[in-house]
Amino acid sequence: MRGVLADVDGLFESAVMSPNDLTEQVISDWFDGIASTNDLDKQTAKLLRRLVRTAQKLALFWVSDQRAAGRELDWRTRVDIAMGPRAWRPVLDLGQHLLEVEPSEDMFDRVSDLFRVVNGDTWLEGMSYDAWLADTGRI
Repeated sequence: MRGVLADVDGLFESAVMSPNDLTEQVISDWFDGIASTNDLDKQTAKLLRRLVRTAQKLALFWVSDQRAAGRELDWRTRVDIAMGPRAWRPVLDLGQHLLEVEPSEDMFDRVSDLFRVVNGDTWLEGMSYDAWLADTGRI
C-alpha cells in the first residue's frame, strides 16, 4: 500500500488543477484502481472515501475561482488556499493508519511531514523511525 498516498496526491492535484474533470466516473475509476492493486481493509476504504469527499470540496472551490485558469500556483498551494490544514487532515489520518498496517521509514517520514502541516508541530517530539519501531515493540 506504499503508493496509496501518491494516488491521493494525484487525486488532489486533479481536483485543484482540473476541477471540471473530477467527475463521478473519474472518482470511481480512481477508487477502483486503488482497490484492484491493494488489499484494502475497512479502515483504509473508509479513509479513502473521506479523501474523495475532500477532493470534491477542493474541486468545487476551484471550479469557480478566477485563479483556476492560471498555472502560476502549484497544486499543493491550491489545496492550501482552498482548505488549508483541513484538507491535509484526512491524508494524515490515512498515513498514520498505513504506518500502523505496513510500517516503513518512508511512510514514517511522510506522516511526520503531514503532522507538521496539519498541527504546526513536530510529530512524536522528533522521534526517529528506529526509536518509534522500538517504542512500539516492532523490533
